[in-house]
Amino acid sequence: MSKILGSSSPEFYYKYRNLSPVSLKELLYGEIFFAERSELNDPYDTLVPYVFSADYGKYYRLLESVISIHFPKELANVKYIKKPAEYLSKTKLSYEELINKIDSKEFTDIFWIQMDNMKIDSSLIMEIQSLLKQEIHKYVASYFYVSSFSKRYDNPIIWSHYADQHKGFCMIFKPYNNSLYIDPLKNIDINGHPNSEMKKYEFRDVKYKRKIKGIDGFLNFSGYVNGKKELSQKDKDRFWEEYGESARAKYIDWKYEEEVRLIDFHRSPEVPDENGAKKRSQAERIFYYDKTQFCGIIFGTKMNDNEKNEVISTIREMRALLLKELEKFMLPPFVFYDAVQNPNEFKINKKFHLGLGVINEEFCHYHLEETNNYFEKNLKLYKKREQLSDSQNAELIDDFIKSTENAIKSFKDNKQSFADQNKLGIDKLVNSFENTLKSYKDQKQPFPDNIIFK
Repeated sequence: MSKILGSSSPEFYYKYRNLSPVSLKELLYGEIFFAERSELNDPYDTLVPYVFSADYGKYYRLLESVISIHFPKELANVKYIKKPAEYLSKTKLSYEELINKIDSKEFTDIFWIQMDNMKIDSSLIMEIQSLLKQEIHKYVASYFYVSSFSKRYDNPIIWSHYADQHKGFCMIFKPYNNSLYIDPLKNIDINGHPNSEMKKYEFRDVKYKRKIKGIDGFLNFSGYVNGKKELSQKDKDRFWEEYGESARAKYIDWKYEEEVRLIDFHRSPEVPDENGAKKRSQAERIFYYDKTQFCGIIFGTKMNDNEKNEVISTIREMRALLLKELEKFMLPPFVFYDAVQNPNEFKINKKFHLGLGVINEEFCHYHLEETNNYFEKNLKLYKKREQLSDSQNAELIDDFIKSTENAIKSFKDNKQSFADQNKLGIDKLVNSFENTLKSYKDQKQPFPDNIIFK
C-alpha cells in the first residue's frame, strides 16, 4: 500500500454520506451542501461567543447614537438614557442575552418611567427597542456555513455517526492547493460570463479546545460607541481573527473526527431588521465542485450489492455527463473500495472493488497520485477555453496522448515486477489502452469509462 493511500493520509479528505435519493443526486451533479449552525449536531459548533462587558459608557453611547439619529434630539438626553444604560450594564451578557434583555418588560418599563413626563405613545418605546436590536445585529449578526470532511476513513465511530451506521458510503476528494474548486462551468457571474478567478474553498483544520474564549461584542462597533476616536487596526485585526477562529473551534471530545471543513462566511448585503441578518436559503448553500477532484468512494461494511451498484451507476452517469461537458479535456480515473472490518484492531480497512480507468489496487497509487496533474491541466484548459484556437487545443491534447503513451511504455517495462496473476491483466490493460489511443488520436476523444477492470 502506498503512502498516498495509507490510512488517514492527509493527501485525501473524506466525506461521509447516508445512501438516499438526496445523496445520489449530490453524486450525480457534484453538489456539496453548506450547513448552518442549527443544522449541525453540536450546538456549540460555529457559535460566535460574543461577550458584552458590563460597561455603562458603551451602552450609554450606543443608546444615544440610535436615539439621536431616529428620534427628536430631546430624547437623546441623559435623563432618558441613564437608567436604561444602567439596566443593560449590570452584568456581562452574551449576544442572545443582550437581545432578550432589550426585549424584556423590565427594559420597556424603565424607558416608560423615564419618558412618562413627555406623554409619548408607547409605540415609540417599541420602536426604540426595535432599532436598538437592529443596530446590534448590524455589527455582530452574520453567519458561518460549513461543509465537513475528515482526514480519516478508518475510524468505525465516524462511520456509525455520519454514514448511517456503516450502511452509507465515504467520498474521497483530492485537494488541489489544499482547496476544493468550483465546477468551472458554474464559475460565472450573474450575467452568465466566466469569472476571471476560479472560486474555491480552502480545507481548514478544526481546532479542538477545552474552553470557550469570549469575543468582545463591542469591538466591531464604531469608535464612538467604544469611547475612542477610531478603533486601531490592531483592535480590528484581533476581532476578525477571533471571529474566524470560532468557525472551526470544537470541544476536545470531538477530536477523534480529525475534521477539516470548508467555511463560507456570509454577511447579508441587506440591512438586518430587528430579527437579525437574513440567512441564505438552502438552495443558495449548494456548492458545485470540480468533479475531477472527486476520485473515489468507499462502500460501508453494511451496504449490499444492489446499493453499491446503484451508487456505481450514478457515478457512471455523472462521468458520462462530465465527458460531454469537458469535450476535449481529460477525465481522471475513479476508484471504488469496500470497507472491511480489521480482524485485529478496531479499525476499518479498504479493499479494491472496481476501477473506472484502473486495473486493480496495484495501479491505484499511480492513477490517484496523478489526480493533481489531471486537475492542473484541466484548470489551465478551462481558463484558456475561450481564448484557445482549435490548433492550440489539439496541441494540448497531443501532450496528453504523449503522456499516456509513456504510461503504457512504463506498464510494459515494469511488467515483470508485478505478481504473476496480474501480468495477464496488464496485457489486457495495455491492449485496451493502445486500441483506445488509436481512436483517441483519430477522433481527439477522451478515454471512455468502458476501460474498466475488476
